[in-house]
Amino acid sequence: MTDSLLVRPGSTRAVSLVRVLVALLIWSEFGDTFRLVSSFHDPAKLALGTTVWLGSFAMLAGWWSRAASLVTGVTLLTCWQVLGELGGDDHFRRHHVYTLAVTATLLSLTPCGGSFSLDRVRAASPPEVGDLWAVTLIKLQVVAMYLWAAYDKSFPAFRYRMEHYTSDHYFGAEHPGPWFATAMMVAGYGSVVLEYALPFALWWPRSRPVALVVGALFHAVLYWTLSVATYTCTMMALYVLFVDPSTVHRWLGAWLGLREPAGGDSEPAAR
Repeated sequence: MTDSLLVRPGSTRAVSLVRVLVALLIWSEFGDTFRLVSSFHDPAKLALGTTVWLGSFAMLAGWWSRAASLVTGVTLLTCWQVLGELGGDDHFRRHHVYTLAVTATLLSLTPCGGSFSLDRVRAASPPEVGDLWAVTLIKLQVVAMYLWAAYDKSFPAFRYRMEHYTSDHYFGAEHPGPWFATAMMVAGYGSVVLEYALPFALWWPRSRPVALVVGALFHAVLYWTLSVATYTCTMMALYVLFVDPSTVHRWLGAWLGLREPAGGDSEPAAR
């Protein structure tokens, strides 16, 4: 039982791809906030921002990948607490910031430097294989986020929040017609039902392909219609970890034209 829970060998390409994507998303989310001109006169923000820049750059390059992920993640969690919860900066109190911080931290428990990294080059290109047990922790984090998001919206008046969002973005104080309230009720309650369903559908292998497509479309619609910052792209990046690692290994190999070693794949099938 211990071996099956803590030793799960598989391809490192999927988790390494997520490492690269998370580093880029951190730049997208905090690029302006942590620029020198934005943080020079705030010593705490300057120190934290410099650490995030250095750590995320090392993550992107795959240089000491696990340590870089840990430093970046812990620093972002510190930003979330010190600048957000204690400092009152709403930017750092948002759930998509917490998602990036926790994901970066958990990546440090995975072989995220096993592919697409300077670490692999320095190690003379060993087989792209590692223990993927900690990937389950990231997947559980995705599940928890959906469940808590749905729970937070599980009250009858949630449709009024949807009306507020839509009016604020598109219509102003005047509703466009009598259909508006009904449409917002359907959209609001429908999103809650979907967020309750996705965690279970993503976890169950038979429903997972459909759940990945539906979830991706759901997040794409949110990104297109509302101001959700990097949350959509972060969730789509994490969806990669719900696909079988050997499948991602083959897809990336074919797409990037990577040659496999003579004698077959360089990674075992996931157990």
